[in-house]
Amino acid sequence: MHWHSDHDRPIFFVELRDRYICSWCEMHDGRLILIPAQQSKRRAQHLRYPAEATIIGRVTGVAMGLLEPSENDARA
Repeated sequence: MHWHSDHDRPIFFVELRDRYICSWCEMHDGRLILIPAQQSKRRAQHLRYPAEATIIGRVTGVAMGLLEPSENDARA
């Protein structure tokens, strides 16, 4: 599917086995690919689906950040 901009692309709330994440997602050959925003400088994560991740639902709105990034997140 093609979107006009990143603002049109759906964001999903995903449960990993040790944490939760909100991300753009794609499915390819039984793998869930979590796609980070370009500005984050992070790499896409490839996970076996549904063994390593569960899609909880689609994010429909966000009012504010919930957590400050930890030192580990800043180095990743």
